[in-house]
Amino acid sequence: MTYSHKINGSPSFSPSSNALVISRIVRDSDGNGIITPDDKHTLWLIPLKPDSSAYHTEFQLTPENASYLQPCWGSDGRIYSAVIENGSTDIFRFNQDGFFGRADSPETQLSLAYQYTHQPEDFLLGLEAVKGYFPATPQSGEALYLKGEIFAQRGDLITAKSYFLRVMRDYGHLRELSFIAEIGHLQVISGFQPGVEGNIGMVQNPSGFVTALEDIISQRPPNKPLLKALALKGDALFQMGVFSEALEIYTEIIENFAAHPESCAEAQYRTA
Repeated sequence: MTYSHKINGSPSFSPSSNALVISRIVRDSDGNGIITPDDKHTLWLIPLKPDSSAYHTEFQLTPENASYLQPCWGSDGRIYSAVIENGSTDIFRFNQDGFFGRADSPETQLSLAYQYTHQPEDFLLGLEAVKGYFPATPQSGEALYLKGEIFAQRGDLITAKSYFLRVMRDYGHLRELSFIAEIGHLQVISGFQPGVEGNIGMVQNPSGFVTALEDIISQRPPNKPLLKALALKGDALFQMGVFSEALEIYTEIIENFAAHPESCAEAQYRTA
């Protein structure tokens, strides 16, 4: 019922027996694979009968700012759990629909998540709700991609790579999203380091990075991934010291992507 590479425990059935709540270790404090109270736990919902359950795929219920363990699904339909935070342990009660609840549509569910972009832990929970309640929708694919971006920014490249690959595999019919995920995956495997305060991003092998980007560009992706690929190619050429070709790329962005003023401004800054 759960992935073997995760440390899962304390299962409790919903009153309808359609779903399971478990405690999953996010950080194993001892590194021994044994569940202990001082590990970092989060609560996850696992659908047992997806066709007859509100939940269609497993998703995270609680953030990682505290440790949530030994959950119990009450007869009132709510979930009770011990919560360890700041050296104290208390019992909390949770709505089974999670922090965000279930929206009427995937669009609304995703827009709820976007309200928390500056609170990464809550943003992740919001994206989890999109994935859990509305799988196989374009919004679910976008949520998976955004999770990949978040983990890439945190330096968890293995997790980021898995999300990008999943989008490429399951949402290939959505060309814009699939290409964006392919570029994200390329950045991860190329050791991309984003620029700070106007500086260009750097990669370990800029020549190989440029070749891979040219392959993506040759497939004529939609404007959003095309713009991202061109900008990254220009920066990689700049890193290589091929300034004339980099200038051509930046000029192309300025001339052809006026609908994206921020990208044009960045390209203008590079040309200066």
